[in-house]
Amino acid sequence: MRDAVSQVMQQVTDQKQKTKAQINAERAREATRERLRRPLFVILALAFAGSLYYGVPKWQHPFPAPTGAIAEHNARQVIALAA
Repeated sequence: MRDAVSQVMQQVTDQKQKTKAQINAERAREATRERLRRPLFVILALAFAGSLYYGVPKWQHPFPAPTGAIAEHNARQVIALAA
């Protein structure tokens, strides 16, 4: 009987130790996440700002204006069609 009781008590203390270890591991994981969250946010914000810096002018003017002979030809067509 004493062996059964001591065995149950040992199991309970082992479970408590495992629980404490799990809690400590979870706290360590959360601390690691918190340490990595801010630098990751900064990197993502800079990447977003860079994509906006590059992308907004492309959205406003997706195709370059024609120059040279093509521009003259287009201007003459516009004048001819307008008349």
